[in-house]
Amino acid sequence: MEAVRPSRGVAGARLKFIGENGDAADTPAIEAALAWARELPMSTSAFALACRIRILRRDDPGICRELSAQLAELQCRDGSWPSSAQIRIPPPDFMHPESIWNWDYQRKDVYGIRLDQQRIFTTATVLNALQLGLAGK
Repeated sequence: MEAVRPSRGVAGARLKFIGENGDAADTPAIEAALAWARELPMSTSAFALACRIRILRRDDPGICRELSAQLAELQCRDGSWPSSAQIRIPPPDFMHPESIWNWDYQRKDVYGIRLDQQRIFTTATVLNALQLGLAGK
């Protein structure tokens, strides 16, 4: 089993917060995150593509158009996108889930990692990224 690292979704949310609420001292962190997102290999994960749009939407509209086109190709007939988000389920009173090392892909309760089987979280993330991407133009 591979180690669980902070997801692109987490990185995107942190970058969005810093970009909207930070100051000049945050510029190096923002620049580093943008460089990281630009260098990621192309993915067939709708969730990963959506998170890249969220990160790069104001900095690189060209790549966001390419990523949006990829998302359009991945969309299912029912309007959703294929499941690709993995959701960690920490204990409800646990404050630092990143410190848990023994996540289990077989569990359906706490300490489990589950694929977004109903495609709700993946689809909502894609729709949000597309909406933000259009607004960023």
